[in-house]
Amino acid sequence: MRRLSPAAGFLAALAVLLTSGCRESKEPRLYRAPKDMPSPLAGGGHDHDHDHDHDHDHDHPPAGPTWVLPAGWQRLPDQEMRYATFQVDPADPKLVVVVSTFGPESGPVLPNVNRWEQQIGAPVSSEADLGKVVTRVDSNGLRIESVDIRGPAPAGAEEGVRMLAAIIPVPGQVWFFKFVGAESKIAAHKPAYDAFLQSFSLDGGKAPPPDGPAAPVPGLRTYTLPAGWTLDPAPRDMRVATFLIRGGGQEAEVIVTSLPGEQSGTPEANVNRWRAQVGLGAVADLAAVKREAVAVGDVQGTVMEFGGADEPAASGKAIVLVQARRGGSVWYFKLIGPAALVAAHRKALVEFAGSIGFGE
Repeated sequence: MRRLSPAAGFLAALAVLLTSGCRESKEPRLYRAPKDMPSPLAGGGHDHDHDHDHDHDHDHPPAGPTWVLPAGWQRLPDQEMRYATFQVDPADPKLVVVVSTFGPESGPVLPNVNRWEQQIGAPVSSEADLGKVVTRVDSNGLRIESVDIRGPAPAGAEEGVRMLAAIIPVPGQVWFFKFVGAESKIAAHKPAYDAFLQSFSLDGGKAPPPDGPAAPVPGLRTYTLPAGWTLDPAPRDMRVATFLIRGGGQEAEVIVTSLPGEQSGTPEANVNRWRAQVGLGAVADLAAVKREAVAVGDVQGTVMEFGGADEPAASGKAIVLVQARRGGSVWYFKLIGPAALVAAHRKALVEFAGSIGFGE
């Protein structure tokens, strides 16, 4: 057998390397839609949304995003291939909302929906069926394709999987939102997710705003505005402020009032007036009214509920009310509206009251 000289052997090896490199570089690279890693329910761990190369249009960079972060959500450290990751429940670290952005060619709705359906084992939608799982939402001048799909329970799980996702095309790129988990967990956080999604906007490159007041309110030096709440600029008699909450085609209000202590009425009269506002009858014994101590700024207050799950009203309405005495005034924060929407924002109301910094 003929032996190659060291120099000849080196050249032969180099030729092999160069040839193999050329073959690899000629393989086609298809970019149809951003790929996701397997769902955390199927394979464990976090869901790494999109695993291919970025193909952003750098010639026409879009404006930077802003959003309103829901109460209790926490932004996690940056991860590769994600713009941002948010933990929605500290008790469930794997329950996260992932925000990603990719090139404009990644935006067709049907391929993305089909890919997500396959990830959770859901039936694959046809073009004709797309309207059953995709809803068009217009918010902040953006077109949002909002996706809601369900799949069967993974092996060993007791309930099915639900995925909320969104596709937001803008000049030069497409934004993706994705929120996947057990059906009951997704349902519990859907109002906050919807509000977060609809708060998304592009305003010329500003960073996401820190938590804080959206607008001044008389008597409140600072406060943290919950996701999905907007301050009604129209003045109302006897009100310090009114916040509007919209969701699922419904609307609720948070009414802020402050009265001198001597004008605040008796506890019996107040409770029965609030009960009447949701269609409940009067009570003679206030001991039957459940109260819970809560923080209201730098003072202690109480929260009460009328027409909730413990005592539903035929009207379908409910009230959650936080009240507190500070100095010579009594402050009231009343959340009133459809029972389901009120229940979804009960926690936000309590956190809002706790975030308040009273003006002197």
